[in-house]
Amino acid sequence: MLTVAPRAVLRMQTADDPSGSFVLMTRTVGIRDFVVGIGSASAARSNNRDEVRRWLTVGLLSDLLDIATAAASGRSIGKRGALVAALVPVPVVAADIHALWLLDADRSMNRSS
Repeated sequence: MLTVAPRAVLRMQTADDPSGSFVLMTRTVGIRDFVVGIGSASAARSNNRDEVRRWLTVGLLSDLLDIATAAASGRSIGKRGALVAALVPVPVVAADIHALWLLDADRSMNRSS
């Protein structure tokens, strides 16, 4: 969505028409997320748990840094915009943490078998 329709995402944060540079920045974030997703999916298909863990960790770190940056940007984009921007990645962070937990649980079960 960020890559294909950045203006639609940006309109959730403000009533103003977003500037071209803001649309470009949003699109680049979408591209980054797409690349991390492709890497994660490729690692999952390879059945290499270490690669899956590495890509999940990269995605999690990226999303946590996005949340921290958004939360700290209240002065420049307003409290509402900062809150919306900080909340967008929260479901993905929860999914990444859950997936990492599942990898750990699976690894523990395989060791005890």
